[in-house]
Amino acid sequence: MDFFQSQDYYDGIYGAFSDLCEEGTSLNTIVNNHLKCFNETFSKTSCPEKMRVVTGPYRKVEKRTEDEYEYTLPIEIMCLQDILESSCVAAEIKENCGQAALEATLEFLRRTSYVEEICGKRNAEYLLQNLDEFILTKEQKELLIVTLESIIISGKDEST
Repeated sequence: MDFFQSQDYYDGIYGAFSDLCEEGTSLNTIVNNHLKCFNETFSKTSCPEKMRVVTGPYRKVEKRTEDEYEYTLPIEIMCLQDILESSCVAAEIKENCGQAALEATLEFLRRTSYVEEICGKRNAEYLLQNLDEFILTKEQKELLIVTLESIIISGKDEST
C-alpha cells in the first residue's frame, strides 16, 4: 500500500484493472473488440513528439542511448505533459477506433485518477497561473484550463 498515495487511489486502480481483465465486463469487452486498433494506435501515435514542442525546454536529459534518451521533468511540467498527451492519445483513439473505444479509454483514465494523482492541487494552481509561459495552441490551452480547474476543485493533495 506504500506505493499508492491513498486508499481511494488504490481502489480506483484496482477496480479499473479488474474490470479491464475480467472477462465479460463492458470495459474488457470493448477493449478486446478494439485490441488491434489500440495496439496500432499506440505504436503509431505522434503524441510524444507533439509534447516535445511544449515540454522540450524543461527536459533534463539523464541518459542517452542510441535510439532515445531518458529525461526528467519538474512535476508541474509532467502534469502539463500528461494532460496534453492523454488528450492527444484519446483523440487518436476516437479517430482510429471509434466512440466506444474512446469512452472506454476515458473511463479507465478517470477511474485510475491518472492525471489527478500526477498533478495534485498545488501543481494545477501553479500551471493555471502560468499557462502563458508555454507554447500552446488555443485548443490545448482551453483543455488545460478546464482540466486544471477540475483538479483544483477536486482538491486532491499535491503529488509527490
